[in-house]
Amino acid sequence: MIFLQPLALFGLAAAAIPAVLHLMARRVPPTVPFPAVRYIAETERVYSRRLKLRNLLLLLLRMSVIAFLVLAAARPVIRIGVGGSHPPTEVVLIVDNSLSSGAVVSGRKQLDHLVEQARVVLSELTPDDRLWLVLADGVPARVGVAEAELLLDTLAPLQVRMDIGAAVRAAERVMGTGEFAQTEIVLLSDLQRSALSTGPRVTSRVLAFSPPGPPANHGIDSARAEPEVWSPDGSVVVSVSGSGSNPVAVRLLVRGVETSRAVATGGDHVVLSVALAPPGWSVVEIQLDPDELRIDDRVELPVLVADPAAVTVDRSAGEFVMQATAVLLDGERVRAGNEVTLGTEPGAGGGVGRSIVFPPADPALMGATNRALRAAGSTWQFGDEIAGEWIASGSIGPAEGSVVLR
Repeated sequence: MIFLQPLALFGLAAAAIPAVLHLMARRVPPTVPFPAVRYIAETERVYSRRLKLRNLLLLLLRMSVIAFLVLAAARPVIRIGVGGSHPPTEVVLIVDNSLSSGAVVSGRKQLDHLVEQARVVLSELTPDDRLWLVLADGVPARVGVAEAELLLDTLAPLQVRMDIGAAVRAAERVMGTGEFAQTEIVLLSDLQRSALSTGPRVTSRVLAFSPPGPPANHGIDSARAEPEVWSPDGSVVVSVSGSGSNPVAVRLLVRGVETSRAVATGGDHVVLSVALAPPGWSVVEIQLDPDELRIDDRVELPVLVADPAAVTVDRSAGEFVMQATAVLLDGERVRAGNEVTLGTEPGAGGGVGRSIVFPPADPALMGATNRALRAAGSTWQFGDEIAGEWIASGSIGPAEGSVVLR
């Protein structure tokens, strides 16, 4: 028998306290010879024997309670050689502390579950057993139980990928001496798919333990402003990804104040409307209900608030462009004005701002269009038509390039 807290055994001296108090409390009555009370004295002797026996049993009970409390504080450990023992065994303990073991499930890291199970394995070992420890590096190390417990105390996830197949084969090689009749390979891993590999078949028995799987997680896959320029009302289109089936709340916050909310599940797209009065750039925040994996539950999105562009459409742009612009005007995506002119000639329609020039439908008019571009000071010119596509080339300042117009 061994004691984990041997200093607590000094408390056994307290077991003598009830005996000392009992002896100090003994009362010896005076003896008074008187013939008339001889019958009373006989009755007292009979009752005294019963009282002494009861007091003795009570004394032993009190002393036993104190002794058991002291022994419990000393934490005795008894190793029995029959019934719960096992023959000398060579054990290889594989603990997968790769980066994936740092995932948090139900408030605990996966590695915490693995270390807890490893301690259970170490508690079953005897001095006659041999222990090897294999970590994420895949190298078996011969250690004692005390040394292995110290390593487990400081174990942390490593930024490596463990090859479980190679680790098990390495464990089988170190047990190939045949010195022990019984061998065990204990694998503690979250069994990530990327850690599994193929190779020669393992003939030894492998005991595997895997902690609870990853929790259901929702995240913001993407978020975009719609339209890209708000004027000043707009919306944010949020794409929600996730593995859980329960819906989560999607909130849009402006300067810390929630302005819009929706409910979504994994794979849904939601539209959150918001109004931003001040023109210029603003930052809105999209949040999900927090879950175990919180890094993808919050996204900040910069948006531009400005008046819609003032557009003029010249008849030379064609009926299709005119109708498309009318739809944008009805939807308040653009407004009527001379900031941008759409047509086949620069400055068509009397615009004083920027011009968007389309290639003419008749290739014979391409020369006249390029001359009009040069007269307007543009460095861009239309080139050849190849398979229905016009090649335009030129420069803006020091930058040169070409574009394809379809």
